[in-house]
Amino acid sequence: MKILFLSDLHMREDFINNLKGFSRKVDVVVNCGDITGRRKTYRETQPKDLELYLSLLDGVEHYFILGNDDFFETEHPRRLREPVKLGDVWLVPFEYVPFTPFNSMREKSEEEMRELLARIPPLSPFIFVTHSPPYGVLDFGGIGVPRHLGSVALREFVIERRPIVHAFGHIHEAAGHVFQNGTHFLNCAWGNFYIVEVMGSCVEKVERVPSPVERDDG
Repeated sequence: MKILFLSDLHMREDFINNLKGFSRKVDVVVNCGDITGRRKTYRETQPKDLELYLSLLDGVEHYFILGNDDFFETEHPRRLREPVKLGDVWLVPFEYVPFTPFNSMREKSEEEMRELLARIPPLSPFIFVTHSPPYGVLDFGGIGVPRHLGSVALREFVIERRPIVHAFGHIHEAAGHVFQNGTHFLNCAWGNFYIVEVMGSCVEKVERVPSPVERDDG
């Protein structure tokens, strides 16, 4: 099974065009949030952005969570609210992020996040789908002096539960892939898509799809 992971499209045309091309080359598409426009002036158009995004994936098996810049709610059946079984593997969602300076959506304190994470049933093997990265893993960035911006609660959860893949976004400048302690961590933000090939309960291959931004920069 091939799964395409992406995040933080923010409805950029070049990212959307990449999605159109690669969504038909995989079995499942999983979006880790921030689907819609970034600025406050976009909030009134965001539900229409979501409709456009969903129309692009018509006929494709796909799932999504919402990020802190998605200023709306939806009960769409493809929104991951509870764990979903894909073959031999579970998809486990978690939408909340640590507090930001921007007063955005789905922000929680670390203690609140710990309490919510503790309610997730123990499932194995599983792929963890979040918007925020775990603290210290592909989370270095920010305005002014860069620093680690991930969640300590997510880090603790991942160390304890050990997903085979943890896919996220949120921190655009920290996109990448690392393998640590049996987990493939994917920051697939800002046009950096990853295709993960899963065979049974094992990750067979992780392939990065070059970002259109990267290609434009030469």
